[in-house]
Amino acid sequence: MLLGGELTAAGAPHCTRRRFLNVSTGQCVQVQIPELHDHGVLRSSTEGLLLLVATGGAVRLLNPLTRQAAELPPITGLDFTHAHIGQVSPNNAGLVDDGRRVVLYDYGREEGSILAFAKPGDERWVLVKATNDLLRHTVSFAGRFYGVTLDSVMVVDTTAGGGEDAKLAMAAKLATPIRQMMNDTAHLVEIAGKLMLVHRKMRCVRGAGGEYNDFKRTCKLYRVNLATGKATPAAARGRAIFVGRRRSLAVSPQVFPSLSTNTVYAARDFDVPGSGREICTYHLRDGGTETFNCHESSLLPHPWSIADCLTAYVRG
Repeated sequence: MLLGGELTAAGAPHCTRRRFLNVSTGQCVQVQIPELHDHGVLRSSTEGLLLLVATGGAVRLLNPLTRQAAELPPITGLDFTHAHIGQVSPNNAGLVDDGRRVVLYDYGREEGSILAFAKPGDERWVLVKATNDLLRHTVSFAGRFYGVTLDSVMVVDTTAGGGEDAKLAMAAKLATPIRQMMNDTAHLVEIAGKLMLVHRKMRCVRGAGGEYNDFKRTCKLYRVNLATGKATPAAARGRAIFVGRRRSLAVSPQVFPSLSTNTVYAARDFDVPGSGREICTYHLRDGGTETFNCHESSLLPHPWSIADCLTAYVRG
């Protein structure tokens, strides 16, 4: 589900006409979603489904194209304090157990993170006990829910005790730990049926005068090998990879010819509120970088490019 043109965040949540993009074919359709009259979009999952919440906390999982819906327990029993119409919390959502359960994840609170799951027909959400590790980026992959800590890729294990004893378990060790002080970020993404990780780094470099007054950004791509528990260097297989705070996405430049192959796209907001953003690219093969679509106004020119649309989508 995209934003763009007249479908800006300012029109949400009561604008019921939304635009959806098929990233495999490039086809774009507009869909009326009557539920948005009295529901907010709690989160759009990586599977293309919408997680909607009503004012009283009732939660509905909706396929916006087929109109199929499933009712989930209300979130009133969880401490998602920002979850109401017009807000976007929790931080991420996905499907596990071959699509039978929905997982919600929320972080950035003093008392720690919340990770909960439920399936249609349940009376309440089940909290995952081991939530001390902050998951910096999460994704649903092959029926399971994964997240990244400072040194590992973690998975939500829902197999024990019918899910009541769900816990976080290590799925793979990172090749290089994330260094918070250096503004490192890690992003999980599916490429050609494989779970991959993009590790973005920013390091101080010496300027012409010998002082550390400049920054260099680099990206490395790893395959998360779930069989060996290791993350090993990998190729992007000709994809364009969009990374953001809430989700990441790999698309084929054969479908979107304006995009570059084997390239990581990321948006950066300017320091001054309302001054717009720029899209930074990193070419994985030669380490080259570019900055484009620099907007001096928060009102972006229309129509948006596909790079604008996808960077806005992954940022959530």
